[in-house]
Amino acid sequence: MLAALASLTLGVLLAAPGGQPAQAAPARASLLSCNGPCIGITNPLYTSQGQVIAEGPVGAHLAVEGVNWPPSSKITIWPAPDANTCAQQQAQPPSYAGTLSVNGNGNAADTYDWPKAANKVNQTYILCAVDGTTTVSPDVQSNGINTYTVLAANPPSLTVVPGEITQGQPSALTISGQNWFAPQQPIIVNICSDAPCTEGAVASQTTTSTPDGTFRMSLTLKADTAPGSYFVEARTANGALSAPPAGSDAQLTISEPTPTPTPTPSPTPTPTPTPPSSNGNGSAPLLIVLLGTLSLLFLIGGIISIAIYTRSSG
Repeated sequence: MLAALASLTLGVLLAAPGGQPAQAAPARASLLSCNGPCIGITNPLYTSQGQVIAEGPVGAHLAVEGVNWPPSSKITIWPAPDANTCAQQQAQPPSYAGTLSVNGNGNAADTYDWPKAANKVNQTYILCAVDGTTTVSPDVQSNGINTYTVLAANPPSLTVVPGEITQGQPSALTISGQNWFAPQQPIIVNICSDAPCTEGAVASQTTTSTPDGTFRMSLTLKADTAPGSYFVEARTANGALSAPPAGSDAQLTISEPTPTPTPTPSPTPTPTPTPPSSNGNGSAPLLIVLLGTLSLLFLIGGIISIAIYTRSSG
């Protein structure tokens, strides 16, 4: 049975195709294995030309493990371009060094963000380690990966266009990224109302980067997405790359639509009374006054005559 199993394993290895594009290696199930104190990078790891390597841009979140260190101590780690530089810096590690806390069993596991100070493109750096009492030779630190090749001098970034939209209107966003050197790793883009995204994304989409580390995608928001400020975040599935940096401002604003005013009815003009026509005879009013005056005089004269007659006959 053992012979059959060994034969089957050998057959699978021989049948595996060579020269495949680099792919993310599965996460290690356990800590490193070495005789003395050592450290190793466990993420991001990629397979290239049959070898497991660690590579990516500045700012990558490296998962680093250590074993066989003095219990309950602290390990200082930092990158150096070669073993000689690493040895020279062990007495006084540089300011961009990080630390790992060692547990009671002498093991350590934590993350270390690759510093901008070590940004020479295509340079393979050694990850140095010291705890103040134990000096580790950088040449033979572990059976794991203790080198990292820098592929971009700047960390991953992303851009969102447009930065402001109106609720209910067409809302296709163009999201692009640079320095996403993560071979065959899905890149997950989320739009959230908080950062980091903890309350659930209002929109999410997955893409991949091209060999030059760029990506470009179109993401459409639902028309009923609530107005407010939103954060657009991207990360690789293995967690090694992410953007923007923690504490960045929101990149997207959704504004409330402007209310459409109700039209006010126009007032109906009141017709102006038309004066009576004079038919071209401007003397008619004067004639009426004269006739009225004469009638009044005749009436008065008649009354006086009657009074005189009555008095004389009496």
